[in-house]
Amino acid sequence: MWRAADGTKDYVDMMAYDLSRLAVTGLMNKTAISPSEIDYLLWGTVSQEIRTSNIARDVALGSGLPNSVTGHTVTQACISANQAICNGVQQIQTGRADVVIAGGVETFSDAAIRFSRPSMSRVPSWWCSSPLPGLLGLTGSPGS
Repeated sequence: MWRAADGTKDYVDMMAYDLSRLAVTGLMNKTAISPSEIDYLLWGTVSQEIRTSNIARDVALGSGLPNSVTGHTVTQACISANQAICNGVQQIQTGRADVVIAGGVETFSDAAIRFSRPSMSRVPSWWCSSPLPGLLGLTGSPGS
């Protein structure tokens, strides 16, 4: 089981929002950049969590960025983070922003199979890595 650097939290129990917030605050701490210097935050995700429908905005606010900082979520299969980074570059190139944070997140702790976390914790690990659920049409992606 993975633990945070301080050994206090299990990553497996964290939502994508929590992981993203840790990444953004960690970036700001390591670079010593002030939240007030950030102009825009773009964040990619393949599958939006219903509790954080605009994860970029939630991450911006949860990371201590000012309310004036736009949080823009990119949802695009398999390339969301890359697209968020490209959009961030465009913001800078067009003069709309000077400092941008861009990245992305996925977590399979909240897999697209919409069962509650307690229910998902009882699913055997072989089930998630097996092609059987896809072949049975239980994952929404046959044959995966």
